[in-house]
Amino acid sequence: MSSKVSVNLDEFATDEATLNSIIAELLKPNPQFWIDRIKKQVNLATFRFAFRPLFVDNKYQLPLTQPSHWHIVLHENPKHHHSIGGHDLVYVSYTWSTHILSDYESPGISEPQLGNIGGQWVEPFILPADPYNLIQRTGYACMDEVGNSGFSNGKRGFCIQSTGRQANAEWSPTWSPFYSCTYQGNSPGWTVRICESSVVLNTGVACDYDTALGNEVIKPSSEHVIQFICPSYRDPLEPGGLYSIYTAPIMEQLVHAEVTITCVQNN
Repeated sequence: MSSKVSVNLDEFATDEATLNSIIAELLKPNPQFWIDRIKKQVNLATFRFAFRPLFVDNKYQLPLTQPSHWHIVLHENPKHHHSIGGHDLVYVSYTWSTHILSDYESPGISEPQLGNIGGQWVEPFILPADPYNLIQRTGYACMDEVGNSGFSNGKRGFCIQSTGRQANAEWSPTWSPFYSCTYQGNSPGWTVRICESSVVLNTGVACDYDTALGNEVIKPSSEHVIQFICPSYRDPLEPGGLYSIYTAPIMEQLVHAEVTITCVQNN
């Protein structure tokens, strides 16, 4: 894969002195800094590959290998430019490659184009130029349990789903039919998250589990009532009561349930 990885400097546009000092520092040779950033960028594709059957029909997982099996080559010194979406960036170009080892049948099951020796397939991706900027600007919604500050060997999801292979080896298949909660003894449902809409908190639908006003799992074809405490007064611009509702299916064939959501005043 050929790509670019960057540091987004848009937020320093009004502070020329700080901007110039950051640019000068980033333009210095520092290969390890950029390699670490590349690993973060590539790793963002993990869940797309792990849950590939939900994105494309009749295809299965093509899990990423472990980072220790990645080969990264930097092709140039860092450059300062506005060539990616008009953003102010310092970036480097690179190529990334890896080798997936598996049993004989797996390649053709995961991707039919790879069923024969010499077969090729191009998996389309649009990766964020600055991977850290994406994580911050999505309210940490794309973090998993490893990135949760309060993670303590517990589960907050609704089924436990492996997102990696046991090993990058000939005895380890790349695919599995058990990529959804159906096979794990849990009823499929909709996740419903209530988030306070606040300029002060910089939140809308992009809140996380810990700061949400409410988190519920709605079973299909059922009536459900969700109650939560209304957001309180903050200042004249935010008198309180504003919230957003985020829903996400964990089963693609789920039928909508009847849900009543009520904001309750805190007495």
